Amino acid sequence: MTPVAKFNSIIVAVTTAIMYFLWIFINKISPDFIENNGLVANVIAILSSLGFYRLLTSILKGMFEKMRFVRKMLLGDRYLEGTWVGFYISEMKEVRYLYETYEQSLDDVLICGHSYKEDKTMHGKWTALNPLIDCKKKSIKYYYETDMAKKTHIGQGFASFSLEKTDGKKYFNIMQGFSSDLNQTEKSMAFEMKVSEELWSDPKKILEKAEEVYHNNKEYFS
Repeated sequence: MTPVAKFNSIIVAVTTAIMYFLWIFINKISPDFIENNGLVANVIAILSSLGFYRLLTSILKGMFEKMRFVRKMLLGDRYLEGTWVGFYISEMKEVRYLYETYEQSLDDVLICGHSYKEDKTMHGKWTALNPLIDCKKKSIKYYYETDMAKKTHIGQGFASFSLEKTDGKKYFNIMQGFSSDLNQTEKSMAFEMKVSEELWSDPKKILEKAEEVYHNNKEYFS
């Protein structure tokens, strides 16, 4: 079930439960009201249901935006929010440190990525919106737009990663696979690890972690 479908099913279930108990309450207070005022009762039921549905939708959306545990509950295995760091091997067989931040709403996923050379200078950045996340196949695929430091134009590319859970993790915390810019003749193999559910912004801290991830996992592409 998709997050949106899960969200709507929760709203419908809660709204139905509220209306059921409201109807029982009205029937106890005035047993003849529903029987003698069928049309009015139906109008009240429709308006009340719509009102409760909108109210609950607003409340749950607010909870989703502000409370991480609600996002986890609704997104399930699609929950990738946070900071991922790692490395990839360029077409010229050079190591590039990288990090990506994943920001998730109920409908959208925004990926913002940055890459650095081995001397820690900026190499480039990219963005992607709404990747295809297949929880059954444990994979994520997306097209991205690049803005590389030494390029005079905006480029495009495609990435495909397998997702893994390690050390008893409930959510995916490792991805490995490849990316390929349209002007490349070879795939760039990459490895990433989720290091935080927060969106990190300190380059020094990020690069230190990316370098650590590289040294601990470089055998993947040796």
